[in-house]
Amino acid sequence: MQLLQPFEQRPDLATCQLRGAAIWRSGKLRLTFVFHGPTHTLKLPAAAGAPTRRDGLWQSTCFEAFIGCPGDQAYWEFNLAPNGDWNFYALSGYRENLRPVSLMSAPAYCLRRSSRQLEIACELDLSPLMAANQELELSLTAVLEQHQLGCSYWAWHHCGAAADFHIRDSFQRLRPDQA
Repeated sequence: MQLLQPFEQRPDLATCQLRGAAIWRSGKLRLTFVFHGPTHTLKLPAAAGAPTRRDGLWQSTCFEAFIGCPGDQAYWEFNLAPNGDWNFYALSGYRENLRPVSLMSAPAYCLRRSSRQLEIACELDLSPLMAANQELELSLTAVLEQHQLGCSYWAWHHCGAAADFHIRDSFQRLRPDQA
């Protein structure tokens, strides 16, 4: 698991840590995020029945993956809220032509929560979009909203002057796992 960094170092984040991991195997992308810190400070959406595709998840606590193929300007954005609500978008280039993409099924996800840890894992079937042996470029990110403190923006790498998860230089290479 790799450590995600907040865009701004703030005193209220000193007791918080976020890690993320990705495994790309057989056309499926498995993502795991683990937040360590006082979970009661996080603003989490209420569970509202079965997880639903929703817009605007990034405006509050949301875990994200930005996915591209090397050499291609187009990329995808995946958003997952702790209550299982999700969305998956395609973009033709940097912040261009955002549009929802149909997946064969809603992503499977699992949430575990205690007073000091929140873990969310999910699996995306990307086989309709690309070859299973395709190398990926990936950035794991998150928006963490805290009560009375607003949002903080976390990523493996921040490459811009502002918190901007769409900057392709922030993406890392991810090869298919052959296990």
